[in-house]
Amino acid sequence: VAHKGRGSGSARGAHRIAATRNPIGEPMYAEGDGLVGADESLGESSAAARLSTTFGRKLQYYLDKAAPHTAARWASATVLTLLYCVRVYYLNGWYIVTYGLGIYLLNLLIAFLSPQIDPEMEGPTLPNSREDE
Repeated sequence: VAHKGRGSGSARGAHRIAATRNPIGEPMYAEGDGLVGADESLGESSAAARLSTTFGRKLQYYLDKAAPHTAARWASATVLTLLYCVRVYYLNGWYIVTYGLGIYLLNLLIAFLSPQIDPEMEGPTLPNSREDE
């Protein structure tokens, strides 16, 4: 049960735990005013860990907001790719890094286009003779 507001009757400084659900229905637990994450469960409460967690949440928020806008995402990716190509051309450098990046992107494209399972080895097959029908 999630508590609303700060005046939930608990003493100041005391930790309260509230269960909420993420978008796919799994429970998430909030302790105090922040979500309990991996860094808090391990006992790390450094400023760098909190900053990293906060940044990660904000980044994920904006990624989730941008997900439905496919045309804008493709346009942005195209513009950034062209800017990178122009930068490489005018600086006359970074060719090896660009070559490695190209191979990586080609590998991702091949993995995307390849089926995950071999249809000849798994799944239904077509009959080979009259007895198989």
